[in-house]
Amino acid sequence: MRKKLLLSLLSAAVAFLAFDRYNLVPLIFLLPVFVHCLATSCRGFWQGLWYGYVTAFLMALGGFYWVIPLITEFHSVTWISASLLFLLFGGTLAVNVALYVAVVASLHNRLRKIQLTAFQTGAWFAIGLPSLFTVLECWTPRLFPWVVGQTLYRAPWVTQVAEITGTTFLTFLVVCAGSTLSAFVWTPQWAAKPRKLWFAVPLLLWGVAVTFSLIRIQEIPQYSRTMRIAMIQPNIGYWRNVEGKTEREKMNRVVRRNIEATEVALRVRPAPDLVVWPETSIPFSMDQSDELKDQIIAQVKSWNVPLISGAYWGRQG
Repeated sequence: MRKKLLLSLLSAAVAFLAFDRYNLVPLIFLLPVFVHCLATSCRGFWQGLWYGYVTAFLMALGGFYWVIPLITEFHSVTWISASLLFLLFGGTLAVNVALYVAVVASLHNRLRKIQLTAFQTGAWFAIGLPSLFTVLECWTPRLFPWVVGQTLYRAPWVTQVAEITGTTFLTFLVVCAGSTLSAFVWTPQWAAKPRKLWFAVPLLLWGVAVTFSLIRIQEIPQYSRTMRIAMIQPNIGYWRNVEGKTEREKMNRVVRRNIEATEVALRVRPAPDLVVWPETSIPFSMDQSDELKDQIIAQVKSWNVPLISGAYWGRQG
């Protein structure tokens, strides 16, 4: 039991540490190593599903812990209630991982009865398991559709292939490399160690992706200047929590906070060429005459910088 829990913890740790904030991207290639070891140590589908769920929940806890304060801020609930909601839905954030561990545990328990040849082992780890992981990731409904391939978002020299394949192929690239590595780092007793020639599979696929991406990058037109954009995100929170006795006072406060944050951004040199406000930053209909609307228009004219903002827009009929 301790071994399985440790493998669940290690699987979750390398997953969320590879994503944004920590960005320890090479760790993601260890995910298949720990997950495959965990699945093979489980006695069938249901035990694999349980430890897979534990792994998925730990991933969610490490990568999405910020959801708890977000719920308290935008839905006006207590920390206890927000934590309970997270406990309820946390495992669904990576439920595809739970299903993958369960299915692999079931398959590997059946494979114990036969001895895989070196060729079969190589094909299973280099092609079969990555394909299974990618299919489950692609077709399993989740609360937040984050995928393993997204760890490569800071590597444009490989991600351009996504314009054809989407992030699905990026996930396959990562899992193929990690799964092939796992066949050599940890080979099940019922399988013969594959030949190192199987490393040619991930190397070939990565070579195709990198070559295509580098060609596409060279085709990007070169512009004489870049556009500087000020992205405004004031910490306003849930509408009900905005200070103000009336709806009008709340609208004034929201607009004022955006204007104040924009003026701070416009002091930066060189100055921004464009200002972007978030959704519902203008909390009223812009197709009607309104004093606050006129104030925003006058403010934008004084800045002499274009503004793109989320707002309400209503039409009759």
